[in-house]
Parts: sequence; structure tokens; C-alpha cells
Amino acid sequence: MNSTREEMQTSQEELKSTNEELQSTNEELQSTNEELTTSKEELQSLNEELQTVNTELQSKLVDFEQANNDMKNLLNSTEIATLFLDKELNIRRFTDPVTKIFKLRAADTGRPFTDLVCDLKYPEMESNVLEVIKTLTPIQKEVETNDGRYYYVRIMPYRTLDDRIDGIVITFTDITAVKQAEESLKMENRYRRLFESAKDGILILNSETGMIMDVNPYLVEMLGYSHDQFIEKSIWEIGSLKDIVANKDKFLELQKKEFVRYENLPLETANGRKINVEFVSNVYLVNDKKVVQCIIRDISDRVEAQEALVFSETRYNHLFESVKDGILFLDPKTGIITALNPFLIDLLGLTKENFIGKEIWKIVFF
Repeated sequence: MNSTREEMQTSQEELKSTNEELQSTNEELQSTNEELTTSKEELQSLNEELQTVNTELQSKLVDFEQANNDMKNLLNSTEIATLFLDKELNIRRFTDPVTKIFKLRAADTGRPFTDLVCDLKYPEMESNVLEVIKTLTPIQKEVETNDGRYYYVRIMPYRTLDDRIDGIVITFTDITAVKQAEESLKMENRYRRLFESAKDGILILNSETGMIMDVNPYLVEMLGYSHDQFIEKSIWEIGSLKDIVANKDKFLELQKKEFVRYENLPLETANGRKINVEFVSNVYLVNDKKVVQCIIRDISDRVEAQEALVFSETRYNHLFESVKDGILFLDPKTGIITALNPFLIDLLGLTKENFIGKEIWKIVFF
């Protein structure tokens, strides 16, 4: 009995100990459960924060994509070719107009800039890019392409928002139209100087209506009309010019032939002075519109000189034919007879053909 009682006591003590351990384990489990509950709440809170951050990131990503698209469309809409390079001069990105200058494709991103085939006559571009990286001073110049286009090239350092240099930006602005306009302006200025200083009268007419569009100072002075008396009038309204193209039939002839020339025409100036002119008129294009240019040259001095020459020749011939002395002309180098007057022919009793073209020492008489 004692042994059984001792065993029961021992069992009770063990059960008590086990119960205490179970109570302790239960408390630990309760504590663990509380910790797990707290951790779950923290995880839920963290998950909510992550969801919030993820939403913000997605929103920023959408904004970034929108900004990127806006920037790309802005750059392309300006039609300014732009090339972005990293510090190693590899292609970072480029706008569509760049492909008109460089042989570029989307797959070329990351390739060295120096590998590009370029239409620009700009062999020092690479050295200029390196210089900008070194000095951070932009370089800009006008450059021609192989097919006659012109670009304004600007090489600048690429600066980040925190003001770090992270590569190079090269812009190419097409200034072909500007260069053409400059050349046209130069040509216009050169023409204007010639027009203003020409020593011939010049009229510019509307090829369809015959209205005078411009007149140079020399013609104003030559004919004695004011500039305003010419402008915005038909050429046949100017009294001095009525005998040239004053009638519409002659103007229609000019329109059809596009070139008319009159060698010697009489004109009368505003003060009644008579002059002789040479009139040349032709049609040509100005900005795809036909205009008529009339050049009126005063040839009065030439006509007077020709008339004086004819008068002198007439007097000389009359004297040569009628003088009662024999006259003989020889070529001073060859001694060949070039002319003789009728009196000498009658005197010698020979024909003119016996003398002309013969050397004088072969003529028996001499």
C-alpha cells in the first residue's frame, strides 16, 4: 500500500509538473499568438503601404511615359534633329529628323557615335564634340551637306537635373530656306545696284497687263518724266513710248515671242527733244511669275556719227568720181592697186578690171 501510495504521489507530482508545463506552454502559445497577431497587423499595414507605394510608382511611371511621349513629340514636331550621346560618345537616343543626316535606325542605340555615316561636310565634328566635353563650352557653326542643304549645328554638354555633365547634345537646325533667302536677297541687291546705276533705261512690266512695275533713274532722266508718271500705268499710256509697244497688238506680239528688238526708233522726250533709241524687250520669270524687261538705249550719238560718216563718204565719193586728176590707191605692203578714179581710167584708155587687184609694177603703163 505504501508503495502504491508513493507511486500515486509521484504520479500526482508528475501530473502537476506536466500541468504547470502545459500552462507555461499555453501562456507561451498565447504570447506567440499575440505576437503573430501583431505581426499580421504589421504585415497588413506594410502591405497597405506597399500597395500605396506601388500605386504611386505606377502613377509616376504613367506620368513618366506621358512626359517621355510629350518630349519625343515636342522634339519631333520642332523638326530640329537632335542627337543625344553619353560620356563615351555612344548614341543614347535621337529624334526622327536625325535620320535625314545620319544613316540611323532604332537598333543603333548604344553604338559609338564615330561609326555613323554622315551627309554633313563636317570632318572635324568628332574633335569638336571632344572639345565640348573637355571645356564644357558649346560650339556652333553652319555646315553644308553633300546634297546642298545647310544646317546650323550646335554641340552642347548634357546636364542632369542635379547639374552633372552626363554626355553631349547635338542639334541640327535646317537653315536651307534661310540660306536660299539670303542668296536671293544678295542677288536682288546686286540686281538693284545694277538697275539703279545702269546707263540704259530699264522698264519692268507686268507680262499680262503691260502695267509698269518699276523704272530706273536713267530712263526717268532720259525721257524727262517723273517716277510716279511711269508707275502703275500701261506702257502705251506713256506718250514717248507709243511708237514702240504702245499699241496692244505689239504688246501681244511681245507676249507671244518673249523677245523683241528694234534697232533704231525715234522717240520724243517730255520736253520735245528728239532722240533715237535701241529697244530690246524680253520675258523672264521672277518668283514663278512672268515679267517683261525693256531696255531702252539712247543711240542718238551713234546715229549722228553714222549719218556724219555717210555724209563724209558721200562727199568723198562725189569728189573721187568727179575730180579731173587721176587718183590711184595702193596697198602699202603689197603694192596691189585697190582703187582708181574714172578720170585715170579714161586717161589710160583701159578698163577698171585691168588695174584692180594687180601689183602696180606689173602694169605696163607704170
